[in-house]
Amino acid sequence: MEWGDGAAWAAAGVAIGAAVISWIYSSRAVAASRKSAAAAARSAAADEKMVHHQQAPVFTALVEDVNGGGSSRLMLQLVEPVDLDSVAVEILTDGVRFTPSQNGVSNDSDATRREAVHVREADGPPAPVTVGERAKWRVAFEQATTGPDDNGPSIAEVELRITATAGASVWKLLAVAPVEAVMVQREYAEFWRSRIGGRSIRP
Repeated sequence: MEWGDGAAWAAAGVAIGAAVISWIYSSRAVAASRKSAAAAARSAAADEKMVHHQQAPVFTALVEDVNGGGSSRLMLQLVEPVDLDSVAVEILTDGVRFTPSQNGVSNDSDATRREAVHVREADGPPAPVTVGERAKWRVAFEQATTGPDDNGPSIAEVELRITATAGASVWKLLAVAPVEAVMVQREYAEFWRSRIGGRSIRP
């Protein structure tokens, strides 16, 4: 091809223009594909997060009286929706500790006795919890002076942080456990308040 030939120059120009247009469309297709992939990844992550949230375990919690009020025990019952591989709990409320010498609780110090793990035997690994099953640990209150007879815990609720696992899923939940002894005292006080015509009695 002679560079002076006008037809040749025109053909070359057309070829170059076609190549440029092809590159532009190819670049746009790659960018669109990347955006689509990113959107799909975000959607998948959102779906996974929603499923994770929907499968979050539900517990009922209570600090119950034991031996006629001689001691207290924290009870966690798994209500739904799936069985768990492990359950650990941390007491967030000041003035409450797990008692030593029980399965799943450290015997080192008061600070470490704010945490407990559900196990089936001493020094055993974390144990699974099935739906409907209860995990229990003995607890003690640092101060027990409340009510008309100055007997029983003064804390009405115990705040908890629960860590539960099932396979690769991990949930961290906050829960509140009412203290049964205080509930009974308040019900007793309400009963007598109604019997004496509204006169106030401090629970």
